[in-house]
Amino acid sequence: METILFDLDDTLIESMHVWEDAIIHLFKKMDLYMSMEEARQIFFTMKFSEVLTYIKERFHTKQDEAWMFNEVHEDILNQYAYHIEAKKGALELWII
Repeated sequence: METILFDLDDTLIESMHVWEDAIIHLFKKMDLYMSMEEARQIFFTMKFSEVLTYIKERFHTKQDEAWMFNEVHEDILNQYAYHIEAKKGALELWII
């Protein structure tokens, strides 16, 4: 086997909030507003690239999707690297 894909979220870590936080930070950087309730309803079924296109088209931003992707990507990497903690018992399970 050359590749193993393991979904950590809600198993060993709790990180679903990271994506919402990253979009909130993006909106703040771009001085945009959308309620989280509305964002959840609209973005729930979209791929991430579709979310960025939607933001660009709805708000007529000067920033393009590539810039937005880089901002969100940097934010998410920071969250996973430095701020997300293991769920209770996950480290003990990992050590076994």
